[in-house]
Amino acid sequence: MVENRVKINQYAAAYIVSLCAIYTANIPLSGMRFFIETGAICLIGTSVSFLWRVRKWSFTLLEAPVIMILAVLSLLAISSAAFPSIMSSFSFQGDRSIALAQLLAWMIAVRSFSLGTDTSLLFSCIPPLAMFGLLATIVTDLHIIPIFLLYIFFAIFLIVGDLGSVGTGTRDNGIKSKPAFLQSVIATICIVPAFLGGLMISPPLQNLTMNYIRISGIASKARQANKYLHPHFLRFNDNNVFRVGTGPVSQTNTVVMSVEAPEANYMRGNSYDYYTGSGWKDTLPMDIPIDDEGNWNKAFGDYILSPTIITKSYPKSIKVRQTVQILNSDMSEIYAASEIRRLIMAPQTAFTNGAGTIKLEQSLYNMDYTAISTVPFNDPNYLRRTGNNYPSVIRTLYLQLPYDKKSSVFLRLKQLCDNVIKGKNNNYDRIEALKNWISNNCYYSTSAAATPSNTDATSYFLLDYHVGYCDLFATSLAVLCRIAGIPARVATGFAPGERTGGEYIIREKDSHAWTEAYFPNVGWITFDATDNARDINLKPKPANLLAKLQAYFTGNQRYSILLAGLAFLAIAFVAYRETRRRSLPSVTMQNGESMPENNRNIIAFYILAARKLDKKGIALHSEMTPCEYLNIVSRFISTDNAVILGLNELTHLCNLSRYSQCEMKNEDVEAAEKAYKLIRTNIKTLGREMHPFSSEGTRL
Repeated sequence: MVENRVKINQYAAAYIVSLCAIYTANIPLSGMRFFIETGAICLIGTSVSFLWRVRKWSFTLLEAPVIMILAVLSLLAISSAAFPSIMSSFSFQGDRSIALAQLLAWMIAVRSFSLGTDTSLLFSCIPPLAMFGLLATIVTDLHIIPIFLLYIFFAIFLIVGDLGSVGTGTRDNGIKSKPAFLQSVIATICIVPAFLGGLMISPPLQNLTMNYIRISGIASKARQANKYLHPHFLRFNDNNVFRVGTGPVSQTNTVVMSVEAPEANYMRGNSYDYYTGSGWKDTLPMDIPIDDEGNWNKAFGDYILSPTIITKSYPKSIKVRQTVQILNSDMSEIYAASEIRRLIMAPQTAFTNGAGTIKLEQSLYNMDYTAISTVPFNDPNYLRRTGNNYPSVIRTLYLQLPYDKKSSVFLRLKQLCDNVIKGKNNNYDRIEALKNWISNNCYYSTSAAATPSNTDATSYFLLDYHVGYCDLFATSLAVLCRIAGIPARVATGFAPGERTGGEYIIREKDSHAWTEAYFPNVGWITFDATDNARDINLKPKPANLLAKLQAYFTGNQRYSILLAGLAFLAIAFVAYRETRRRSLPSVTMQNGESMPENNRNIIAFYILAARKLDKKGIALHSEMTPCEYLNIVSRFISTDNAVILGLNELTHLCNLSRYSQCEMKNEDVEAAEKAYKLIRTNIKTLGREMHPFSSEGTRL
């Protein structure tokens, strides 16, 4: 007897599981276009698969193009760091992690056209799990938590329905399954230990990872692999490219450094000279060893840095000494007030460039150093008298713009700049006017959406959107300064932080970008366009039960490890018992006495063989005897086939085990196992869809 009953609730659960993955892939993007496109295709594919299976049509017609498309997407994923613009409205700008997430989402959508069996429906749980793993380090949006819980619920719903057990309703393979209500109850119950277990295990795992990084000495590689652990400005200086307008960012209160210094200063790590329209580049090669020409003491790591035309100090510059201790992080950049003239730290290889950026060859965890800098004199009255006699190198590097001077973007920005600085007769007042205009007309928000692809970030921020965080404020002021003929650049690092006693405590939320403008015979002066800008970030909601639980488990990690271990052991024990119960079912005699173990094992091999045949559409029902089932199978498989030979042997042994009064021998168990393996090996040679034989021996 062959049944092909298809449950729509299983297909609905598979679609929701896939939708969870697609929504997660959409979180790093701005807008819902990608989610709507891929979600709609996935809905069409799931519906087509359902109707195709109800009609009992062959899935070969669907699977061939699906496999070809998946192959193309896979090749694209492993061979290219870029993502075709036709498949996404988001400009990845080299962010391979997000690009791979979008590729995986498209694979899920395409694969929805080939859901022809219950097994393929169950497999729908795997790609979303990969998606959550891929994006766990770069998605900080709390919306991912309910999405993940929704995924757990429907994944367990599918798994419970696929395992089957005694209950009402019959699946298409003939094995009785749990009713939808019972599946839902079990899935709901399983969410609680799964979620609590995740909360408990995550803090110790995070600490274990950080300790491994520290002990193994591979901090630089781990840091490169996890540079999106928190998408905030702590990771500005991982390379010579600084992307702006990339979408919402996360800010935390984690302390990253303490600075002993007499006064507050911006802690610069890097500066950028070349504006691309979507970000900045540091074009100066990082190839000058700081120990070049013997300017260091090898015993104590006392480095002397020679000034360049870009970092030159002047008589009015102020000497500042800062003792920096990096906390809870590993860094390869040196953060200090500009311009660094002397650096005292553990002896190691480090490099600098003409702009004063210093990077270590290998990042260090919780390092400390002392920097002695010459900070430019920044009295406004003095700056107003400096004039425009810029060195040629400064003009070449820091007046660059990517615009055609006849383009509409440049003309609109030029008109804005001219209107703002009109009547100002010195560069200091011009920069102040531009800074104040940006502060008064634009809004600061860490939740700002990403700048649309193929759109100039500055013009979009100043003329259209007016909402952004420090990267767009700094970029816009630097670009307007360059349009006004004032050399300017963007610097990244940390704001001064909070003064506590004799030191400044700098946190992750203090990571920052600002503008630096050049003044002749003075140097680089800091201007921060976020000063006085209206902050429109939403106020945080009061701590809820979830936040309290997370705080408790984070603060009590010794108990977390114990509780997590017990939770996972309990889940593993239940899974083991359930698996053993299903693979080796408990069979009893009619008189209620326990059946001998050898008899029970022989029957277990018979049931496993029946399940193999069930996948070919030949169902074993509870009312059938082994002989009746053998007769039905013989209608679909030739009698000279090895599958029938193995089933003949298993049927004979099963009848003896179930109905005779004797205990089967070990040799009988070995014979049953051999017959099962014969069926398992040869059943692969059978066709996908089985049709009965006619009286003449031909397929119907």
